[in-house]
Amino acid sequence: MKVKIDIFTGFLGAGKTSLINEMLGSPFLQHEKILVIQCEAGRESICPDLLKGGKVRVEKLEQGTVLTAEMIRERLLQFFPDRVIIEQNGMAGLDNLLSQFNQPGLQKRCRINSVLHVADARSWEMLVQNMGPRLLEQIAGSELVLLNYSAGLSPERIKTLKRRIRGMNPTCEVLTIATPREFRRKLDEGTLYLEEKPVPPLRWSNWFWGVLLLGGLGYFLFHILQTSGGNFSGLDMVRIQAFNTVFISILMQAFPFLLIGAFLSSLIQVFVPGDAMARFFSRNKITSFLMAILAGVFFPVCDCAIIPVVVRLIKKGVPLPAALTFLLAAPTVNPIVVASTYYAFPDEPMVVAARLILGIAIAVTVGWAFLFYPRRQDLVLDRADHYRCDCIYCRDDSIKGKGFFAKVPVIFRHAGAEFIDVGRFLIMGAFLTALVQTLVSREALFQLAGDREVSLAVMMGAAFVLSVCSTSDAFIGRSFSVAFPVDAVMGFLVLGPMLDLKNLLVLLGSFRKGFVLRLVLFVMGLSYILLYFLTPLIFSR
Repeated sequence: MKVKIDIFTGFLGAGKTSLINEMLGSPFLQHEKILVIQCEAGRESICPDLLKGGKVRVEKLEQGTVLTAEMIRERLLQFFPDRVIIEQNGMAGLDNLLSQFNQPGLQKRCRINSVLHVADARSWEMLVQNMGPRLLEQIAGSELVLLNYSAGLSPERIKTLKRRIRGMNPTCEVLTIATPREFRRKLDEGTLYLEEKPVPPLRWSNWFWGVLLLGGLGYFLFHILQTSGGNFSGLDMVRIQAFNTVFISILMQAFPFLLIGAFLSSLIQVFVPGDAMARFFSRNKITSFLMAILAGVFFPVCDCAIIPVVVRLIKKGVPLPAALTFLLAAPTVNPIVVASTYYAFPDEPMVVAARLILGIAIAVTVGWAFLFYPRRQDLVLDRADHYRCDCIYCRDDSIKGKGFFAKVPVIFRHAGAEFIDVGRFLIMGAFLTALVQTLVSREALFQLAGDREVSLAVMMGAAFVLSVCSTSDAFIGRSFSVAFPVDAVMGFLVLGPMLDLKNLLVLLGSFRKGFVLRLVLFVMGLSYILLYFLTPLIFSR
């Protein structure tokens, strides 16, 4: 079995050692061999009575020593504990400590069982004022926040503290305890459970991708049987062949551009620091719009990173209108997107021009509109700084700052992770597109396409739901161009890169809900109006 790791974070005087003493005295640990690693020296120490019998060992690190993966591994081999309790130095980085357990030497030996942050409820305001970024990091990385010494606080005060903590980490549990003894009582009663949580049930999205995978395997098996002489006389082979043609043609044309886009955005992600992008923007509200559009050309960041980049730009002082213009324009003016659109519509260069014109027009208009939006300090959620894509580069901070050759393999890992992440949406989009064009009669499609208002809304809705990467969505749009009018197809090509279901979820995790609601409704309404009135003017020339 893997060694369980419990991490206590917090600053001096919060009561970490007292809580560890109470935890060690709890009956649910009496059969375990435990190693306690103390990374800072406080006023209290581990109770000597707990050390009798050899079940509990204490290792005290010298002040200022940073706990590393190698140090942990050595102690595991020396003591062979069932559990390790780490009392982390409040001034040391929690992210750095957690990253040590991603090292190959510890991944196979340990698992993070719980991460607890201990705060003195009486001095919360002072902590926020003096230790803001460090406090935010610790709370954002914790599963449980213990507000210690809360006996003298009013219910209203406790409610306010919990609300502020959940603003930093909405998924954590917040528990108030009057004294460390109450922590022990909750452990003994079973009302506080620190062991690994049971595996949650599959979410609907996991079921969806599982069903899609089974369908793909069935599709592949069907073709193997067909080519080996299987009898499928009861099936409509004409429709199946039509489905094959549409589905395969979309994937064959789109995958190369998707791969190039993933590789290019990986280069930007690994080699271009966030500060460099912030310096690219002008602080002047007028010229910053032009810089926002040019930034989309020179910094074509990947879909998973565009919103965190915008969050960092806003925090570094880039005007909100310019940041929003970059958010909406970057996926459209991306050179790979322009090239893929031209490849998908080789005989219709006006489609490429219209996509750029309409995309930039909508992005700049939204930016101008938000010139009049009141600037709020709490517009960006506190936890937004900790949103990252899930690639190896963003997970492992130890890679950053290393030389060129250390980063080369990271580029390919990042590109591979992104290619798989956005590629599944392309496969889903191609599959549903082929299904619609095969099962829905041409007469029904032409009847739907005959109503400009409805067809435009339908294609914009399809772009939002399918969430196909902008480097490959032109090929799906092309497949609908035989049935839908050009303004409906442009609705798919223009709205999709700006706003889709996948990025909406990230927006809600980064900005205030009221702001996101206004932004989404404004972008959708403005896009519909401009597409409806400007597309005929562009294509009439």
